[in-house]
Amino acid sequence: MFNISLLPNPSSSQFRLVAHGGNSQPVSVRVIDVNGRNVYETKGQPEQSFTFGDKLSNGIYQIEVRQGDNVKTVKAMKVN
Repeated sequence: MFNISLLPNPSSSQFRLVAHGGNSQPVSVRVIDVNGRNVYETKGQPEQSFTFGDKLSNGIYQIEVRQGDNVKTVKAMKVN
């Protein structure tokens, strides 16, 4: 089963995301702001830790994680 964990949420500095399970296909991560713009994108391997968010402004973001046909989304909040 494909799952993601995002900690801490909310965050005042950075987020740490890990994609668990699924398969051995690469993982892509997109961060989308409230206006629908991509503000961060990266790719990596399953079980890899992705750290991001230090350059994001305060607000709510949608994090989209894809691995093959699997897609998971989670909302993240950046605060002071």
